[in-house]
Amino acid sequence: IYLVGMMGSGKTTVGKVLSEALAYSFVDSDKYVEEALGGSPVTQIFKQFGESYFRGYESEALRNLSLMPRQVVATDGGAVIRPINW
Repeated sequence: IYLVGMMGSGKTTVGKVLSEALAYSFVDSDKYVEEALGGSPVTQIFKQFGESYFRGYESEALRNLSLMPRQVVATDGGAVIRPINW
């Protein structure tokens, strides 16, 4: 289950509640990417490498997450701008 929406729309809040109700794992895609890139925050990744770099890793993360069963994933607000993520 993927939750999409603008920043601050409640994806993380709803995702955590939904994952508990369904006994699924909850994943915040931004946190997933941050961990994959050594713990740097998204803002630093954007500043240092640019949005395109971040979006590439984000697409890879979403692809990896799609292979894992029983997940509720809160995506970044910009995840839907890349058709590969649909």
